Amino acid sequence: MSSDDDNVNTATLSIENPAKFSVSYSENNNSSAMGHLIVEIPVSVLDEMAIAWCKQRKLQGALGGPVGQEWGSPDADYK
Repeated sequence: MSSDDDNVNTATLSIENPAKFSVSYSENNNSSAMGHLIVEIPVSVLDEMAIAWCKQRKLQGALGGPVGQEWGSPDADYK
């Protein structure tokens, strides 16, 4: 999982060996293509991805977790 620091509107997810996946495209009323990606992964993998994403984006405060120099925050000098 990564995000481009120059473009905060994109993220890249890399999922190796998903249990199932499908990709489909359709046209909307404006004749532009719309893609749909479905990937089946174990919930434990999704949990790990979600936690890593929240840490990378420093979203702990939005989720009720430690922020700034509080213990457990990624910005704290101590672990």
